[in-house]
Amino acid sequence: MRKCWAVQTTRISPKRAREILDRFPGAELLGVGRRSVVLRKGKLAIKIEKESHRGTAAREARWLAEADGIGPKLVGQDQRLGYVVYNYISGRFLPEFIEQCSDKRQLSRILALCLKKAAKLDSLGINKEEMHRPVKHIIVSRSARFIDFERCYRAGKPKNVTQLCHFLFLGSNTCAKKIRKVFHINARDALRVVKSYRESGLKPVLLLLDPDNVAER
Repeated sequence: MRKCWAVQTTRISPKRAREILDRFPGAELLGVGRRSVVLRKGKLAIKIEKESHRGTAAREARWLAEADGIGPKLVGQDQRLGYVVYNYISGRFLPEFIEQCSDKRQLSRILALCLKKAAKLDSLGINKEEMHRPVKHIIVSRSARFIDFERCYRAGKPKNVTQLCHFLFLGSNTCAKKIRKVFHINARDALRVVKSYRESGLKPVLLLLDPDNVAER
C-alpha cells in the first residue's frame, strides 16, 4: 500500500507519506488529483495536499466546517502533515445519477436538494467555483453531498445557484438535455427564472422541477 500510492504521487515527500500512513495503516488509495491525494480508511476519507499545493488541506477543513451539512462531516486535520479527514461519502457522481435515473420524482427530489444546498452556500457568502460544471463535485446516494471545498472563497455575490442552474437547465450537456425533456422545460423560460433568482428567490427555480406542474407547461 505504501508503494501503491507513493509511486503514483511523486509530489508527496516519502517522509510525510510514511507519517500519514503510520496514522492510517491499511488506508486504500481512492484517487489522485492535481492538488491532492485521497485515501480511504473504513468510513473515513483522508485528503492529503501535494507539496506544490501546501495549504489546500487547511482551506478544505475551514470551508467544510463552515458549510456543515452541505459537504461531508469534518473529522479532523493536521496542518503540519497537510491532510484533512472527513466522513467518506459513497454514491454516484451527479451526471451519472441524472443519466441513469428513471424515476421523475426521485430526480426532482435530488436536483431540488442540490439547488437548496447551492442556495445555502450563497447565503453563507461562499463561492464554490465548480458549480458551472459539477461533474465530480456532487455525490448522490439517498441524499446529495458536495465535495472538494479547497477552491472556495468568500464572495459578496456567490454564483452557486446560477452556475448550477446553467448546468442543469441551460447547457448543451446530456444532463441538461434530459432534464429539459423530463420536466418539459423551455430553455428561454428557464433562463428568465434563473436571471430573477436574486430578486425572487429559489422557489421559482424549484417549480421548474415540480413533476406535478409538468403538464401545465
